[in-house]
Amino acid sequence: MFSCSITVERCWNSFSQVLYDVFNSFIPVRFSTASNSNGKRKGICYPHYIRSMRKQKVILWKPWKLSNAPEDKVLYKTAAVKCKNAIDKFHAARELALVRKNNLGSFFSFINNKLKSNIASVGLKTDDETITFTTDRSMKAEIFNKFFGSIYGR
Repeated sequence: MFSCSITVERCWNSFSQVLYDVFNSFIPVRFSTASNSNGKRKGICYPHYIRSMRKQKVILWKPWKLSNAPEDKVLYKTAAVKCKNAIDKFHAARELALVRKNNLGSFFSFINNKLKSNIASVGLKTDDETITFTTDRSMKAEIFNKFFGSIYGR
């Protein structure tokens, strides 16, 4: 591995690439929900059928990554698509029920919570409902990229 590398930087890049490949192959990615100031988990409580789909997806991930067999990949991808579709339908039905409720207070509360969570996820700091703004163009581009990626990347 190091025989082709002339400089120290290339040696380091070769070594770190091997580590990254191992990490990506054997460590599953899990997104944790944020917790509020009391330490309690803050997130969405999905119905039982979605929770079981998510568990099944996690169970199918490991054999696929260990064996790299095409049939394991197909099983995992199928479970992942079913899970994503079920979650999308759950959120759509929840938002539709909120709109049909004709309660402006709960609607704006929902929207404000979505905005706060998106602002928090893109890295803006909030101090008692005060939002810090930036004028740096590259920072603006990064914030918009993260925001739209979080909305359209579900």
